[in-house]
Amino acid sequence: MINETEDYKVIVDEDGSEAFISGIMRLQSPSAYEKPFEGIINTLDKCENLLINIEELAFLNSSGISSLARIVLKARQLNVSLIIKCKQEIPWQEKTLTSLAKLYPSLEIQTS
Repeated sequence: MINETEDYKVIVDEDGSEAFISGIMRLQSPSAYEKPFEGIINTLDKCENLLINIEELAFLNSSGISSLARIVLKARQLNVSLIIKCKQEIPWQEKTLTSLAKLYPSLEIQTS
């Protein structure tokens, strides 16, 4: 599943084990993130393990961070093994993911 605009791209691979988020996401509200993140949310219902790669996501506003937190909480609720891969050179990523790990202690953060 692919959701793409000029600013961002969200891809969930066919087997549902990996999702890639790239670009700049500045949507207006958490509800505006429902459609772009729909594939990731739906995948959580069907998988035991999910890797979300945000290495190419340059910016995510507070509404997007709230939506990402909802994904983390749903993974916790469903006991899905969740890994989020980020890039150390993008300061907000590691800082945000460290906070999200408090919501789900089993969340694994991989930095490159």
